[in-house]
Amino acid sequence: MALAQPPAHDPLARARTLFAEALGDEEIAGLEPALAAQVDHPAVAAVVARVTRARLAFLEEVYTGLDFGPAAARHRALAAYAAYLGWLNLRRTAPDLAPEAQLRDPGSAAALDHLVDMILTPGGEGTGTVRE
Repeated sequence: MALAQPPAHDPLARARTLFAEALGDEEIAGLEPALAAQVDHPAVAAVVARVTRARLAFLEEVYTGLDFGPAAARHRALAAYAAYLGWLNLRRTAPDLAPEAQLRDPGSAAALDHLVDMILTPGGEGTGTVRE
């Protein structure tokens, strides 16, 4: 997926491009779950831990750049990374139940845009209560 480069001075546009690119990458879809399935192996566990640590730190920087405080940036980084892993897992394990997660599905662009909007939309800082 080739996306136009956003202006360097626009953190929201850069973040939107990042998430759209990461979630729309077909090549990595099977790699993440395959590695996670082997996390009991010491070599794999070390790699997964290192990559996860780096990704979470990077996502925290993204959210800090969007003017979220440290705790909110950390929580959003966790939620964004969980959404990323879940999206890839749906793509791999439930193509018939979640066809929108498949890149070639007619509804995939709208579903991906919605997910990126949810990940990046300010608000919902977490009140500890569940909304129905």
